[in-house]
Amino acid sequence: MNRFSTLSRAIPKSTSRIYNLTKFNSKKIHTVAPIPYLVENGLKPLYSSETLDRLYNVRQKMLLEKVDEYAKDTEFDDKTLKEIITITSSYPEHAALYNYASQAWNFDFFLQNLTDRPHEPNMILRKALSLHFGSFEGFKNIFTMHAKGIFGNGWTWLAVDRDGNYFIKNTYNGGFLSTGTKEILKITTKFEEGRNRVPINQVTTLFPILCLNMWTDSYLADFGYNRDAYIEAFWKVVNWDLISQKIHRKEI
Repeated sequence: MNRFSTLSRAIPKSTSRIYNLTKFNSKKIHTVAPIPYLVENGLKPLYSSETLDRLYNVRQKMLLEKVDEYAKDTEFDDKTLKEIITITSSYPEHAALYNYASQAWNFDFFLQNLTDRPHEPNMILRKALSLHFGSFEGFKNIFTMHAKGIFGNGWTWLAVDRDGNYFIKNTYNGGFLSTGTKEILKITTKFEEGRNRVPINQVTTLFPILCLNMWTDSYLADFGYNRDAYIEAFWKVVNWDLISQKIHRKEI
């Protein structure tokens, strides 16, 4: 029995799906993956039903259709989103395909880590994050400040490496959280209630655990330009049980 076996609720199987692929004549047709809550109910206080419907049923569908359009009759037409992102990231001529695939992957990852059944993080997760950020509230403060620091569109990530070190970083526009790259991190001796104890210049493979969508179309309809209120609402719908499992398994 692993240390996360005491989680209070089972995680819906659909939350582990990053994307859904249907094969047709050896080509992969990317379709919008199910999410573990009803779109028509919204995801309050983060999303109204209208906003969630627009982002999930319209925008995400458009992104995946663009992936199929740009991948058609190329070496990418039988590749998964993750494979497309990994390969095209090094080729400027495939920038459009990379951006659509990365944006679709990021947004699905973001939605899969949310829940309509609010709950508090368990003590194991709190302790793990406190060891690296001084306290659980310290982690939230540092993550929040990263999100507020995004000028324009982007994503804020919590990631963990194979040694159990935690990283908080931003990517911009359709940027995918790169793995296996050198992380240049500032050692923050004290940041409100938290401290970042991760060494700088560390080459590591990062496993995304949690991300926050900071694209303007994600908050403008429901919050206007009040990004502080949007970020606060995000913390109320995070699926902490799922985050605990991901940290333990180091999987995405």
